[in-house]
Amino acid sequence: MLRVLTPRLLPHDAQLVPDDVVPTQLDGLPPELDADWAARVNQDELLHIECQGYKDTTFDERTLWYHVGFALRNRGKRRVRTVALWLMPLPTGQRRNVVAVADISVRVKTIVLPDVPAARLLIDPATACFAAGANAGKWTDEALCMRVASVLAQRRASWAERHMAVVAAAMRKRYEMMVAAMEQAHLEPVIIEDLVKFGEDRGVDRGRTNAYARWFARALGRPLSEREIATLAQRIEVLGMDRLDDVYFNSSRDALAAWLADPTAR
Repeated sequence: MLRVLTPRLLPHDAQLVPDDVVPTQLDGLPPELDADWAARVNQDELLHIECQGYKDTTFDERTLWYHVGFALRNRGKRRVRTVALWLMPLPTGQRRNVVAVADISVRVKTIVLPDVPAARLLIDPATACFAAGANAGKWTDEALCMRVASVLAQRRASWAERHMAVVAAAMRKRYEMMVAAMEQAHLEPVIIEDLVKFGEDRGVDRGRTNAYARWFARALGRPLSEREIATLAQRIEVLGMDRLDDVYFNSSRDALAAWLADPTAR
């Protein structure tokens, strides 16, 4: 994925050696603070990736301390570079290329997967698993998931790739579609390890979506279609509930219908 999306960061001919993800190997660092992924790049660099999917306010702090830990361990030997991979849209106010805690700040390379065209990731079977969480473009969510599952089946994808596809899809409200597509492609099922947290997030999101769907249906005088409900869910996540409240309370019936039907509306 990094070779495709950040060719300047990771050249095609770079030699990678997976590194220990415990940043500092100091006794005081608890095991649960292990970083997501790190690898030595040739002889003079270390590349660290931290992935953010769930709604977690500690991401900046965690990423910064991992970077600092790696930098301390590799000082004088390797330059440390950190990539922040977001499986969800970048939250409002989130700085794209800097993470900061108190007076310490670290530059990072930020990749927001929902902004990346899924078609770009499907070109190479090795990055198809990430396409499940990318921008579907002109494809429907169902069509995108079918394409991803087809490529994974042809590739005989590993458990890690299938797991990544399901997690990435889940962060874009495509979990059921991805699971169904994988079943049709005769891929082995994948269980998300953090099922409790995933279930909590899905439950909260569904509750909010259902509430707004009832409000909008009452205002429009008819039930919402599945596509309109999916649009509400997406806009709750991207725009926030304050914006939906503003649209609902300050729009006529025709304006509400137009807002739901317009894919570019904000």
